[in-house]
Formats: sequence, structure tokens, C-alpha cells
Amino acid sequence: FDRSLVGKFLRLNEEELEEWEDDPEGRYETDLAEKSLLELDSPRHCGGALLSTLMNRETDRVAQTLLELTQRVYQQLPADDVNGMLSREACYRALELCHVAMVSGGQRRLNFSDWFNSELRPILQTDLAENSHVAMRAMQARAVQVV
Repeated sequence: FDRSLVGKFLRLNEEELEEWEDDPEGRYETDLAEKSLLELDSPRHCGGALLSTLMNRETDRVAQTLLELTQRVYQQLPADDVNGMLSREACYRALELCHVAMVSGGQRRLNFSDWFNSELRPILQTDLAENSHVAMRAMQARAVQVV
């Protein structure tokens, strides 16, 4: 169920990719609005709210599922695969939404330092050209927000 939430509701769709391509700043503002109470009726906000609720109720199970999903997407899909980039961006979004629960209750379910060094830092250090795929730009922007 958690995987479906990430893949269906948190993943960028074609229209949103076009928004990233045409107006990155506008898309960023939309992302912020979806995280706040301004866009209560958006599917992404509803999916994120449901994921957060599940995380608060079943913290260990949901945290483990998110970490496994993130690791699997990172390890199994080529770095230049558009589908992989979009899946990674959705996983980062999910971890960003659940970050408080990931370190609550005296348990650190995510070793941020290791994750940063192995996965996020290379993304952040990637120099993007104008012809870089929009999915890579969106994934890099999400990595910035996570940090």
C-alpha cells in the first residue's frame, strides 16, 4: 500500500514534468502549496497526508517500506533512466514528508549521513546542462529540499 502511495500520488506526472520544463519556479511554488494547507484537494496533498498518517500509526513498518523502496529504486534502475529518476524523486518526497517520524521515538531509522554521502551528494554535485532531462532537474531540486 505504501509503495502504491509513493508511485501513484507522490510521483510527478507528465503535466508536472511539463511545468518543471516551462516554469521551474512556478512548479516549486506549487510543490510548496501542496505541502501546506493551500491545496487540500490535490491528489498529491491527499496522498502525502495519508502517508503521514500511516507513518504516525505504523512508524516502523512504513519507515522500513520507504527505506527499502528508496534503496531498491536507487540500486536497480540506471542513473540515466527517466523512470528511475521520477521514482527516486517520489521516494525523496516521501522521505521528506515523513522525516520527523523517521527520527522520532529515540530511533533513527534513516542514517542521513550515509544516505547523503552515497546518494544525495552525487545528485547535488551533478552539473546540469540546459539539455539535461527535466526529470533529473526535478530530482536534484527534491534532493535540495530534503537536505
